Amino acid sequence: EEDEENGSSEEEEEEEEASNQSDNENIASNGLSVSKPGKPIDLKGKIAALDITAKDRASGRNVAHFLVDPCGWQNVELVEALVRVYKNKFTQLLTMGDSNGETPIGLAARMNQHKMYQAMIKTANRPTSDQISGLKFEIPACTTHDVKSDSDNLVKEFAETLKEKDEKKSQIPHKKSGYDKTGEIMECTDTNQLFQVLLNKTDLRGGLYGFHNYYKMELIKRKDADLFILFTNWGRIGDQYGEFQCTPFTNIDAGVKEFKSVFKQKTGQEWCPSADFVEKQGKYRLTKTEDNVQTVADVEIENFKLEKKDENLLEMKFISDISNVKHLRRYAHCVRLSNNSNVSCPFGRVGKEEILKAREILHRLAKNIEGMEKARNKNPPIMDDVFRLTDEQYTLTSSFYTTIPVGGYAHSSIRVINSARELQAAYEILNTIGDIEIAGRLVSAATYAMKKRNEDPLRYILSSVDCSIQMQSPQEELSQRVMQWIAASNPSVDVRALFSISSRRASIAMEKHKDCANITYLLHGTKAENLLSILHYGLKATPSNALQCGQAFGSGVYFADSFEKSEGYCGESSQGLKYMLVCKVALGSVLTKDEIEKKDKFDTRKVQGAKEPSGGMTIQGAEMPLGPLVDHKFTGTGAHWWRPPHNEFIVKDESRILPHIIIAFKN
Repeated sequence: EEDEENGSSEEEEEEEEASNQSDNENIASNGLSVSKPGKPIDLKGKIAALDITAKDRASGRNVAHFLVDPCGWQNVELVEALVRVYKNKFTQLLTMGDSNGETPIGLAARMNQHKMYQAMIKTANRPTSDQISGLKFEIPACTTHDVKSDSDNLVKEFAETLKEKDEKKSQIPHKKSGYDKTGEIMECTDTNQLFQVLLNKTDLRGGLYGFHNYYKMELIKRKDADLFILFTNWGRIGDQYGEFQCTPFTNIDAGVKEFKSVFKQKTGQEWCPSADFVEKQGKYRLTKTEDNVQTVADVEIENFKLEKKDENLLEMKFISDISNVKHLRRYAHCVRLSNNSNVSCPFGRVGKEEILKAREILHRLAKNIEGMEKARNKNPPIMDDVFRLTDEQYTLTSSFYTTIPVGGYAHSSIRVINSARELQAAYEILNTIGDIEIAGRLVSAATYAMKKRNEDPLRYILSSVDCSIQMQSPQEELSQRVMQWIAASNPSVDVRALFSISSRRASIAMEKHKDCANITYLLHGTKAENLLSILHYGLKATPSNALQCGQAFGSGVYFADSFEKSEGYCGESSQGLKYMLVCKVALGSVLTKDEIEKKDKFDTRKVQGAKEPSGGMTIQGAEMPLGPLVDHKFTGTGAHWWRPPHNEFIVKDESRILPHIIIAFKN
């Protein structure tokens, strides 16, 4: 209407159409890039002539509708300004329907714009039947694959294949014994298993560095003589050499008697089938031996190749990249934690049962540390409780590292888990091992499906993660807004693809928070090796019963509202790409204080940075902070404190996190 009033020429319209076409061609040729904004309209001197009650001919919408959509900035200040200038003339627009009968208030409710909805309700000052719809998302269907069964079958079949191929192979003695070519490990006729064990024990009361040892034992018979040797090898877990001893016997009975005697001394129980072994407190536990096929770690798994039909599908390239077995194994052997120490755990060695047991131990340690702090803060301190809880810390920490016998402490001490910082490091170990366990289970199951049912292994993984993955079109508004967000802090990043994802478990968990009034898009940098687990289970936070003090900014899942901040946490994949998650986060109660008090109850802690986005836009029910970065103005005494460069958000409850987009990029 305004164009007609101002006499806009056909030539100008053609020029504008040509400009828009050029922009679209730019997106198509260069992949993901930000569309150029249109030219601003010069309203100088025309404000008084504006008809605030004008409606769009096609949709019947008025200016209040357009404040909600497509201008989803939730500009409450502009609504207040229009009320001041136009008073009732603007207020009545809030309850006027468009061609479909939808009012601006109803539109704000449907678009999940909480701030705009509340501002319009307050301004209209009349009852309405329109209610906030809440965040909308679909829950993907559950996979039809039995991943655990397929993975277990692969391990079992591989063991049987090796046995058929070379029945004597598993009876070859350890090379340190000196009898690897001239001897063989004897078999126990009573238990139908070899006289061969690998034990481990952790007791932090033992010595300066703590007791974190393995003990290996084999009963060997020389092939060319009636000579029996008890080979024992012991040392610190992670030390590839250790100490060893060979004790000869001239008859089998003496050798078997000594083997069983040492076994009982170390484990506290009689020699028995491994399935009947019961772990005893303070004694060695039976460990899955690396010489026998018992877990995914023992199975030979090759990298999967893309089918020709999938070579141009970016979704399949993505699955191939994050399922690279070579990279997963390497990651498992060298995991860097927040306390700058490296630990190793063979890919697929630790199973789900051990992880659950270790997590329960950490839950008990969290309560112990809390109790210890209370006992020490008493005036005077309750020393009996302090001594009792200290002893319990040693016992529980020993149990944790016995259950999860990670390497990396061959030449260093293991710290007792007696603080929130040490507890957080232990949870990081467990979460990482959990990621590795899930990845190992998926790739081994896919291998079995490929060999036995001729299924495409990569498509098997894609359909087994319980997460839908789709390529985002560059022309979609969400893609353009994400690119705008990225460019606000790093305009030179090379974005290769955007994938929309919907995790079944994360979606089900988010159901109870879908009506949250401050759902926000936030960024989370991660490594490619963690993505199979994230797609399957969602992001994991330190459990809520862990302490929130004694760490940099507390426990939880860390996010940022600027790409530049999260970029530093992204590791390179096998194809040289980096991946970042865009998540919808139900912030809930946000603590923005500089000093955290234990009595404060909150869902998210915001650490104010020196720079922050200047504004945000509501897209698909959540606010995206995509404005240009500006300096935050600090006041009072806080103006002189050190601040991180960017905002950080620490979310305590993982159910408040819904991964939504994966950004694939290169620096």
